[in-house]
Amino acid sequence: MSRDDLQPRPLAQPWLGPPRSVPLADDHAVDLRGDALVGRRVALLVCGGIAAFKAPLTIRALRRQGAQVTVFASPQALRYVTTDALEWASLTPVVTTLSPQAEHLSGACPFDAYLVAPATYNTINKLAAGIADTVLTATLASAIGRMEQGRAAVLVAPTMHGSMHNAILTASLERLQSLGVRVIPPRDAYGKDNIPEESVLVAEVCAALPEAPFRSRQFVVVGGRDPVGQTVAEDLVRRGGRVLHVQLACALEPSPITQPLVVADGARARELVRAAPGPWDAVIDATGGSLGALATLHVATKDGDMFSADGSEVDMPALLAGIRESLT
Repeated sequence: MSRDDLQPRPLAQPWLGPPRSVPLADDHAVDLRGDALVGRRVALLVCGGIAAFKAPLTIRALRRQGAQVTVFASPQALRYVTTDALEWASLTPVVTTLSPQAEHLSGACPFDAYLVAPATYNTINKLAAGIADTVLTATLASAIGRMEQGRAAVLVAPTMHGSMHNAILTASLERLQSLGVRVIPPRDAYGKDNIPEESVLVAEVCAALPEAPFRSRQFVVVGGRDPVGQTVAEDLVRRGGRVLHVQLACALEPSPITQPLVVADGARARELVRAAPGPWDAVIDATGGSLGALATLHVATKDGDMFSADGSEVDMPALLAGIRESLT
């Protein structure tokens, strides 16, 4: 990510000087990094697992895509994260009990997506069994009804010790998937189902929206030695696309959103594209021409910027609009 706001610190030992970044509008503001959730209301349901301490980071990551976030938290979740932290991050009161306002129904201000992160063993199994005896499960009962009407997305991020990932949990997750709930694969580390990175959670929410423009579309994106290909691949995922991301080896940190296949050179990239089981709606070459005739769209890049065939600079919204138009 470009940081044009950074200025040199005045001292030889940078950490001794004042911050060099330009402050945001206020202490609660976030720097917008996309528009996939602009105008969208997201309910974040926080269960009582240790990963609840990451909820403020998830909230701010959702807001960086433009989302308005309301938090529902169980009493157990508040053992690991404070109400103050959740309200500071979300700018809204945290729902911990249901009142005569019927917060779980969200009738006057409906939610577009419900994200359960972390989703504990207890809540997942209750949800699959149709039990609605807590603020979280009652909210999710209504959420599934809205999902069945095509008005909202419901996502769960299972997070627990590996010994708890048993046949009961597997059956519950399969049941929820069969209903249309999106199960976000956990990050497998140290024998545990860990909560995914915030960027992955946000991308999953964006992609799950009923109106995601590239749902059911499939893309190949081959990135070069700058960030452009990876950025294009991530944005296609956020818009609901299924993306095979092939990345030429470079200093870029592999994206947790797209999980690229890293290859040494263009020849190996061409081999992978030829072998990839399609059909593909578009094959996008952001390497400067390594794919040749295999590509259906070439994105010229220079110093991390994108250019059209006539040499004019193109921003991401214009590129995505062009891809969408080509598919109609």
